[in-house]
Amino acid sequence: MKKTIISTFSLLFLILHITRAQTIEPRETLSFNSNWEFSKEENLQGTPKPYEQNFNTKNWSKVVLPHTANIEPMVLVNRQWQGNCWYKKTFTPALSWRNKKVFIAFEGAMQVADIWINGAKAFTHQGGYLPFTIDLSKLLKFGAPNTITVKLNNEDNPQVPPGKPLKELDFCYYSGIYRNVNLIITNSVYVTDAIHENKVAGGGVFITYPKVAKSSATLNARVHIRNEQRQGAVCDAKIELLDQDSKVVAKAQTDTETIAIGNDFTFDKDLTITKPRLWHPNHPYLYTLRITLYANNKIVDILTQKTGIRKFEIDEDKKFRINGEPLYLYGTNRHQEYPYIGNALSDNAQYRDARKIKDAGINFLRLSPYPQSPAFLDACDELGIIVTDCIPGWQFFGDKVFEEASYQNAREMIRRDRNHACIATWEVSLNETEMPGNFMKKMVSIASEESPNQKLITSGWIDDYYDIFTPARQHATAPDYWKKYKKSAFLTAEYGDWEYYAQNAGFNQTEFKDLKETERTSRQLRGDGEKRLLQQVQNFQEAHNDNLHSANLGDAFWVMYDYNRGYAPDIESSGVMDIVRLPKFTYYFYQSQRNPLFISKLYNSGAMVKIASYWTPTSSKNLTIYSNCQEVALYLNGKLIERKKAQSGKYSDKLKYPPYNFNMALFKAGTLKAVGYIDGKMVATDLVSTPKNASKIVLYADFSGKKLKADGADAVFVYAKICDAKGNVVSDAVNVISFKVIGNAKISSPKKLNAEAGIATALLQAGLKGGSVQVEATAKGLQKGILKIQLIK
Repeated sequence: MKKTIISTFSLLFLILHITRAQTIEPRETLSFNSNWEFSKEENLQGTPKPYEQNFNTKNWSKVVLPHTANIEPMVLVNRQWQGNCWYKKTFTPALSWRNKKVFIAFEGAMQVADIWINGAKAFTHQGGYLPFTIDLSKLLKFGAPNTITVKLNNEDNPQVPPGKPLKELDFCYYSGIYRNVNLIITNSVYVTDAIHENKVAGGGVFITYPKVAKSSATLNARVHIRNEQRQGAVCDAKIELLDQDSKVVAKAQTDTETIAIGNDFTFDKDLTITKPRLWHPNHPYLYTLRITLYANNKIVDILTQKTGIRKFEIDEDKKFRINGEPLYLYGTNRHQEYPYIGNALSDNAQYRDARKIKDAGINFLRLSPYPQSPAFLDACDELGIIVTDCIPGWQFFGDKVFEEASYQNAREMIRRDRNHACIATWEVSLNETEMPGNFMKKMVSIASEESPNQKLITSGWIDDYYDIFTPARQHATAPDYWKKYKKSAFLTAEYGDWEYYAQNAGFNQTEFKDLKETERTSRQLRGDGEKRLLQQVQNFQEAHNDNLHSANLGDAFWVMYDYNRGYAPDIESSGVMDIVRLPKFTYYFYQSQRNPLFISKLYNSGAMVKIASYWTPTSSKNLTIYSNCQEVALYLNGKLIERKKAQSGKYSDKLKYPPYNFNMALFKAGTLKAVGYIDGKMVATDLVSTPKNASKIVLYADFSGKKLKADGADAVFVYAKICDAKGNVVSDAVNVISFKVIGNAKISSPKKLNAEAGIATALLQAGLKGGSVQVEATAKGLQKGILKIQLIK
């Protein structure tokens, strides 16, 4: 009898377990990027109403998102296109979605968006840098064709931050649905979306870390649930933390909660992780939080979220700490644009940009002055780049509508990005803008309201209210700059450009945009020649070294990549890489400041050495070599010139690794070889050879850790090097190069391009089919260059 009872209980347990394990098709997230039609309004005749279902789109273009409404020229983008444009897509929602929730999520569209579903106005969103989500559940015809129409306007709008007119702007707005769009299908009991819910410190999933130590950490997960089915739901959630081998390292089960029809509830649960792998720029370990939602004992939703266990704080000495350890923030700033396609970068292109930043030895990035792509932040999480997230704003303060929009931007930025491991500080400040005190107080209050259980570190360029004061170097004056500043914790948020360009001319950049560029300026194009590129790197080195004499907790040079401005007809060229992501000498200076003994599998790291010369008859005989090695030996044509140890100078006394200088008595054509040594062992080399006459084109593409994806939007730069017979770049070559593509891809730049400093750069954009693509480059008198690229699906 006893055995029978045990067997009965076992059977009952098994039945209940099977019942509970049943799943009602949890959420689907479907890319909605393909099969759109597009037209500028100026190309439509009469008084068009494209939102009407039967509107004739025969002459519209077929496009894939992310998409720019206008292919812009490389320069002169102060005449960038502005106006109305239209997107339209027809799709058939599955019949199985009829009793589900269907949302459409836009990551970013520039900048006022009106949306119609089947000819009926559904939504309006203002702002080009943050997402919006629309509930389509009651607007769709399931099992039948539906049409979504999007009208975008990117014209100047003083009520939409940043608000400043394009002709006065230090960057460009660009255009289009320039980030991803997704369809999200869930059951009627589901984990919500934080942006759509618009709840203070709520909606979606909110992860914090009340305790972080090497021995153990506590993860707090707040999970917001909504019940929109036709009956009450008894809900609970299983919350698990998985390591990178998909092993569950911590888990918890919530209590059950009965959620009435139309109501919502937030589960709040702690998980304890023993001996956690902490997130840090040197080891950016990411876990996966998995949330399994049950309603009436059935799985109704499963959601995963990457997370990194870390703690950021400002200590009593006004220094930055991560996981209790001090860390100096070696940083930069980034604008998100590419040439030609503006801000319409694919996820892979976003990753490639982050990878180049990390390869440069950078551990910190300020996203000035607007929130950037979620994919870019994902890459910063993965690669270990600490980030300052910034609301949209630059040198402009508008009316009450503008002010309220800025507050909402701050809330939405925090809600969108709060779970990213990389974000350490929140710049809820309008960059270089005279803000009223009550505005700044409100912004700090918003940061506190949106994260009541874990303090968000705020920052701003005015030294009141915020946790960190973030001035630019030029906001003070030479020679002291910020060396005597003691009031607050501070970070030099920009340096190296304006103080050398305008000699502290102030904020009126429109008036001073036509100042003559002297050899003192840091604004140097890659084609401006060796002498001017060496001046740029000297400026950045001098400024960075000077910053290290102050009490700041970090500094961020301006800027990582060259970019276009609305107010000026030339490229802002203070980037350490140019607009097509080719490095200048300054890039290698920063790379030389990284730890030579630290090796990562994720990015370029370790010992390095770089000769800052093209070694031609016009090159400086005073050679500069950047290296983080203990010693560097220089050879010319196999003969040792000198082997020396690094020595600090006037503008390098605070640098971790000062540059090496070698004085050559005279120029002699041939090959320079630099060899770096640590503990007497050769660990790095670099070669530079005097080029002979140009004879051929050598093609290569920059993938930076991500192959070209056949999604219709991914793009890579293809570089055509003009070389001599031995493959040495002819640095003064300016030949016209013609590009041609065979296969499922297109050239989104002009097909004929002039070389700059011996290299012409085309932008190759993938099609929708995988397979091999061949790129060819030709020029009069040069051997053709051929490059084969494999597209991946």
